[in-house]
Amino acid sequence: MGGTMGQDFIRQKICDGVMFNAITDPKFKTNRLSVNLITPLNRQTVTGYALLPFLLRKGTRTCPDFTALNRKLNQLYGAYLGADVSKTGDSQIITLFIQSLDDRYALENEPVSAECARLLCRLAMDPNFVDGAFPEADVTLEKQNLSDIIASEINDKRTYAIGEMLARMYENEPYGLKKYGYLEDIAAVTPKSAADAYRRLLETAAVELFFVGGGSFEDSFAVAKEYFAVHPRKGEIYRSDFGLSPEKVREFTETMDVAQAKMVLGFRVNAAPGSEDRNPLRLMAALYGGTEHSLLFLNVREKLGLCYYCAARYDRHKGVMLVDSGVELPNIEKAKAEILRQFDRVQSGDFTGDDLNAAKLSLINAFGSVGDSLSSLETYYFGQVFAGAADPPQVQAEQLAAVTKEEIVRVSKLVRLDTVYILKGNQSAPKEEAAHE
Repeated sequence: MGGTMGQDFIRQKICDGVMFNAITDPKFKTNRLSVNLITPLNRQTVTGYALLPFLLRKGTRTCPDFTALNRKLNQLYGAYLGADVSKTGDSQIITLFIQSLDDRYALENEPVSAECARLLCRLAMDPNFVDGAFPEADVTLEKQNLSDIIASEINDKRTYAIGEMLARMYENEPYGLKKYGYLEDIAAVTPKSAADAYRRLLETAAVELFFVGGGSFEDSFAVAKEYFAVHPRKGEIYRSDFGLSPEKVREFTETMDVAQAKMVLGFRVNAAPGSEDRNPLRLMAALYGGTEHSLLFLNVREKLGLCYYCAARYDRHKGVMLVDSGVELPNIEKAKAEILRQFDRVQSGDFTGDDLNAAKLSLINAFGSVGDSLSSLETYYFGQVFAGAADPPQVQAEQLAAVTKEEIVRVSKLVRLDTVYILKGNQSAPKEEAAHE
């Protein structure tokens, strides 16, 4: 039924702009089907689009309220319906998913998978509109819920600091936008404007459907084709623009009532997400600061005690490496200097074979656990699709095992410090100091 991209992974075109992906493993007793609408991040649309999955989850024309919808889910052996908003590269992703018992375990051989697929497709394609708009009560409730989500982000200072650093580092690029949008834009959303946003998204978004589970995907594919094949679109996955680093590093400082300062360093990485450099770069970031055996952990945190935590992560979809840390304010400059010194060590090859092997083992173990859950399998293969790659986890693990020290040194030269963001506690200081170069 289609071309295989990798072990247990089948990818099939439904129509222009709509793809169906299936990952099957008979060890699972449940199945998960998701509809993902992928659209470029845009300041004008990001907030309105972020509301949509939560509005769509409320009901369909045939199940017009939450009571009828829950009754239907209970009939499907307690199927779980979820909604989410995420950001990958310069794209915003609107997701609806349903997880249910596989047909093999239905008491009366009911077609549970097909019925779940039909319900999910109706939620995505046939929402409960009243006079061409979302119900006002639903919009009012979900606007408040989204406001609460956005407002709560400031409570997790580590996440907040990372978000603020990215907003400054990518101030003129879509990647700097917040996936849930902005509080100041929520009030203007109306039932009609939300419906208009939904229609616009449906016309323009790339659609990726994912089936992950222990059963057959054939019924889900047939239902998805029934609903989506009649609605081809021009949407395609938007490949992120990596951009160029500024001539000088920019540094921003914000003050807030915090007990522990946060410092985030943003590095630009000049490598395409599907390139042969992706695994050496992933391994480089792990060796530098991605594990408990990394240079940052062993030296900046453990040996010198300059940080409460200090970790590096690499996002291949945008070509960015972040180092975030929790620091006592008097240690900020010492910690920054030592973080950069440890990266100099990576670039000069000043690390041991044991350092490299520990990083390899950590990542290989992570790839080995991809198949432990439906959601982790979907996340992995979604990333593969997004990057235009096609390797199953075991192949990437083998490729990682073969990466050499020379490759680590080479790809580290593709990495350049761009932006430093510091969040410190000083109630008497202005909220934000001017950036300096």
